[in-house]
Amino acid sequence: MEAWFSYAGGGNINSIIDYAGTEKLVREVAGEGAGYRNNSAAPLYPLGSAEVGEWHYTAVVFTPTAPVAAGSITGDFTFYFDGNVATETIEAVTISDFGDSLNRTIAVGAHPLGFAGDFLTGLIFEPRVSLGALGPEELLFGQSPFLEITITELERLEGANRLVWTSRPGRTYSLEYSLDLQDWKEIDDPISTDADTTEFTHTFVPEFEEVADAPMVFYRAIENTD
Repeated sequence: MEAWFSYAGGGNINSIIDYAGTEKLVREVAGEGAGYRNNSAAPLYPLGSAEVGEWHYTAVVFTPTAPVAAGSITGDFTFYFDGNVATETIEAVTISDFGDSLNRTIAVGAHPLGFAGDFLTGLIFEPRVSLGALGPEELLFGQSPFLEITITELERLEGANRLVWTSRPGRTYSLEYSLDLQDWKEIDDPISTDADTTEFTHTFVPEFEEVADAPMVFYRAIENTD
């Protein structure tokens, strides 16, 4: 479970993400920060301080360390708060099948059955529940922010065009051109980069001779998602 949240004060349990009412990420009014409750029982594992009106990111990752036995599973909890560096790991914790037996869903900002006082008074941004134990680099906090790709330089050379566009290190890009903004043709893919900008020289001969004499040419760089 992971989410950004802002607590507005009041309420009671203040569920941020709640599975079946038994495993829940919360900001209880009686405490001073976010916490995680397992099996609907004590203890409430503290995650980090969250005062009224503050935005915070928090995540709980459960990594099984033993096979399912009698309906229960044992593993380690790893907690994150305002970052993708683990703040604490609790080993050998057992999750019972109590929540599964209730046949309830996962709720965001509330108890799955809508219990009064068991909803968050505040705001939630990008809540996510993932099947499988995520590594630090896979958490939402660790992912690179959206970047609008912009071609910042276009220089005409002898028999070629030199282009520079904004990029993200470690990503790959495809580069395309068009003579009419309707029919796009691929120049190269993938183009790797390890910098905030990527430079590429589009040579016309032998594959792109039509560009050499074209009155206009348009380019676009596309970040690959796979």
